[in-house]
Amino acid sequence: MTLGDLVPNDEFVYSSITFMTPGGATAKTTFGGKQVAQKYVYWAAEDDPEEGAGWYLYADEDGETNQNATVLPFGDGFLVQRSATETEANLVYSGSVKDTPTTKGFANSGYNICGNCSPTGITLGDITPNDEFVYSSITFMTPGGATAKTTFGGKQVAQKYVYWAAEDDPEEGAGWYLYADEDGETNQNSLPLAAGEGFLVQRSATETEATLTIPSAL
Repeated sequence: MTLGDLVPNDEFVYSSITFMTPGGATAKTTFGGKQVAQKYVYWAAEDDPEEGAGWYLYADEDGETNQNATVLPFGDGFLVQRSATETEANLVYSGSVKDTPTTKGFANSGYNICGNCSPTGITLGDITPNDEFVYSSITFMTPGGATAKTTFGGKQVAQKYVYWAAEDDPEEGAGWYLYADEDGETNQNSLPLAAGEGFLVQRSATETEATLTIPSAL
C-alpha cells in the first residue's frame, strides 16, 4: 500500500503520521536539500496544496510536494500523533484485501514496528512464528510509549510475549505466553488484536531469519 491509501476524516487536521527507525528514532528523508523528519500531515483540497489533496511532509510548509506515493511495506507500522483536541480523528485504510497469509521478516535486530495488517480483528494465536523465532518477542505499548502492563501471578508485568513450541512442554499447549510466565503456565493465544493495531517485535540479534505470519482476512 501507499501513504495515499490512508484517508483521514475531517477531524484529522493537526494530527500526523511519523515513521521510525529500528532504533526508535524518527526516520529521516531528503527534502529541500536537507534531511527532515518523515513526519506527514494531510492537506485537504481547500488548503490549496500545489499537487492536490494528500499527504505532505511536515517540513513542507508550503505544500509543494505530494507524498501520496510513499510506499508502506505490508505489515510495517507507523506512529499516529493525534492532536489532543481531535478526539474523533481517524484513518480509513482503503485498497484490496490480501487473500493469502502475510509472512513478515525483520531485517534489524532490536525493535521493529509491526501490527495486525488485516482489516479485521484477530488474536495473538493467529500470528504464527517460524522455527527461528525463539528468543525474539512481541511487546505491546501504551499510547504514551511505555510498555503496556497486565496482571499475572497477582502482580503487574510487561505485556511482552514469547512463543512456546510443543516441544518446550508448556502447560496449556503451543502458543504465546507472557515473558514473565517462566514456567509456561497460561496460554495467551486468545489476546485480541484489533484491525490496524500495532505492536513491537524485538528480534534477537542471532535470529536473522525470524518471521511472523499473519493470516488473510478472507
